[in-house]
Amino acid sequence: MFSFYVYYDDISGQLLSVTNELNEDNPYIVISKEEYINFVSGKSNLVDYICKVTNITSTDPPELVRKDAPENFDVDKSIHEIIVLDKISKYSPSSFYIFQDKKKKKWQAKAQVSDLIRNNLETNKYLSQLKQVYITQQHNPNILIGELYIDMRKFAKEKIFDIKCDDNLLVMLDNISLYCPVIDEMFYHIVKE
Repeated sequence: MFSFYVYYDDISGQLLSVTNELNEDNPYIVISKEEYINFVSGKSNLVDYICKVTNITSTDPPELVRKDAPENFDVDKSIHEIIVLDKISKYSPSSFYIFQDKKKKKWQAKAQVSDLIRNNLETNKYLSQLKQVYITQQHNPNILIGELYIDMRKFAKEKIFDIKCDDNLLVMLDNISLYCPVIDEMFYHIVKE
């Protein structure tokens, strides 16, 4: 009888490969023959899943879960303040940048994504939807000021693009923070004055 394995990054939980060969030097979990066939046939995509540890102190093995399944989304753990950068010296191929451009009086976004991220943006249901970013009082997610609406697919297709905002005057505000729900993507906020 054959066994089937999915190998994963033990830090991020990202799936790396599926195989029927055991390599005990790398973190893995055993999967069913049906799951294996779904991955190798392309019916399931590795980027849509993650290995999730239920509890760090638990002896239970990690489990294979869909990233976008509602039961795997914990709002308290998944909405994060976007880090503010003074300037960018080099764009990370796995990050997304939101510009608060006070000179142009508009919100803009840019990314120089890798081919893998570009493919995820075009095929993954979670990443290919409209992302809501919340404008709040600085470091206070409880005081909502406004919202940005970002078409995530534009990161793959355009160098820099305008972001929709429910109130265009918000771009001129100081002392604000940006918050958004994330699973494993990284955002940065840059203020241009």
